[in-house]
Amino acid sequence: MPQSTARLEIWSLTFLAHASTCHKYTSQPKSLPNLWKPGINLLLGLKRHYFTRKWYHSSAATVTPESMGSCSEGDFEIQPPPETHSKEKLLELVDQYNEDLSSDYSTKLEYGMSHEHSDGSNHVVTDESTCEWSSTPTADPSVTESLKRLKIALEKDSENLDLVFDIYRSLPNPRAKYLDEETRHKLLHVLSLVEFKSEDSMLRYLSVVHDFKLLGISLSLSEWNTAISFVARHARTTTTLEVEASLRMWKEMENSAGMKGDGVTFHILFDVACRAGKFALAEMIYTEMAVRGLEFTRYHYVAKIMFYGMKQDGDGVRAMYREFVKAGEIVDTVVLNAVISALIKAREPDSAENLYRRMKSAHLARANPQLAPLDFLARRSVNRALLRATRLTKNDQLKREKLQQRSIIAPDNITYLLLIEHFSVEAGNLDKTVVFLEEMKWFALPVRGVIFVKLFRGFFLHGGMRYTSWTGVRLELVYQSFLKALESDETEIYVSWWIVLWLLKAFQKCTDASRALSVWEEMKTRWEPQLSDMEHLASEIDRIIKQIQTQRRHYNSERSYIKSQ
Repeated sequence: MPQSTARLEIWSLTFLAHASTCHKYTSQPKSLPNLWKPGINLLLGLKRHYFTRKWYHSSAATVTPESMGSCSEGDFEIQPPPETHSKEKLLELVDQYNEDLSSDYSTKLEYGMSHEHSDGSNHVVTDESTCEWSSTPTADPSVTESLKRLKIALEKDSENLDLVFDIYRSLPNPRAKYLDEETRHKLLHVLSLVEFKSEDSMLRYLSVVHDFKLLGISLSLSEWNTAISFVARHARTTTTLEVEASLRMWKEMENSAGMKGDGVTFHILFDVACRAGKFALAEMIYTEMAVRGLEFTRYHYVAKIMFYGMKQDGDGVRAMYREFVKAGEIVDTVVLNAVISALIKAREPDSAENLYRRMKSAHLARANPQLAPLDFLARRSVNRALLRATRLTKNDQLKREKLQQRSIIAPDNITYLLLIEHFSVEAGNLDKTVVFLEEMKWFALPVRGVIFVKLFRGFFLHGGMRYTSWTGVRLELVYQSFLKALESDETEIYVSWWIVLWLLKAFQKCTDASRALSVWEEMKTRWEPQLSDMEHLASEIDRIIKQIQTQRRHYNSERSYIKSQ
């Protein structure tokens, strides 16, 4: 039996047991509430408002937030553990070439890392709303009941965004006038808590913002930043459209609302410019940030690491990582994942894999290694706590070192997603892909639905040809693992149109159209596709059916010819 097939069988058998150690690592997106439909013209208008106007420019044990964020004097008086986390050790995690070039990149960054105004004054940004608004009392019992339900949902069922938004939309127009200040801010905060931004989540958030703006209710800076972030990051592929829409909203925030952007604002704008490949614009954005005297944080360093990765500049990636370490910033899994992603984008996958191996070794060498929480809200809290802790220890090197000792450097789901995506989709290396799948269980990591998407894409791209490792037999093994994951009560993998699309493409490529059609029929027994889902799948299903019909006609013509002889 070929090695890759044997490994796939082992992985398939252990998949359910492995997944049972994890809980709630994906959330099933529910269909949009019916209350969206009456306001569809408003939502389309919101899209047109920000996305059509043209702009012109120059081109196991887990850590908790409390454990990371508590930075009192007493917390740092303990003796450090035996393992050391010197800058030299942290630098050794990443392959270092052409270190003499580091000064060149540092020079380029010096102007962009200024923390002072050109006029010598410090720019202070507040997160307070610019005006006050009082809610309107109501004697309508139905409105009072809806408000009560909304407040309860915001407190006790905040993860159910469809329910929260349903209740809000049930209020009569203008809805926002019935909300007190605390409820308004809580509503926007809850609607912002999505793991993966999408067009639906963007329109949901912007529709509430629109209601507030109609009544002249001002937003806080963080709420403006969230709105810009939704506009910038809602699409799977970032284009000039998202860049222009983000800049348009930023201009509205500063010129119309009178709210000056902070470091978070410029980080979002820099990120969207990089993702769209507008590197000159990205540099201009960070230059403007420096001119305003805004402080650069670890997130801005990480964004610069990704910047050089997208430019396919491996030396720039390494230089920025060195700058990050030398600046005394805390190295953790988030930072190392950014370096892995940047090195892959810079066409240096071997260096990315070497970093992954060193992450594993460094994690396992610790006396009491910790794993990052699987839940994205907990990860978000940890990251924010770490940012606060680094600010508190800014001028205390000893505290920084002890904070580094407590940071998490273990590979996580993002690490494996980056590696599996490259080695399955780009490189077509099934053996390495399966090894990564096996090693995920060392860190109690579940196989998420997006991992299956990458695997099915790999079979589609690299299967159906001679001497390939991506065979129909191995595809069947992965498919059976996917079905078991769907049936398991311990996982929340769900069927969605994009998984089904790549699943059908893979089977049509690696087996035949008849098997692909049977897989489609089996999927329909486990999933009720909506009209929007069928819009994405229709062309692929039509292609499968046409291929089957062509095969049947060819078969019938051959039979007729044989009988006539």
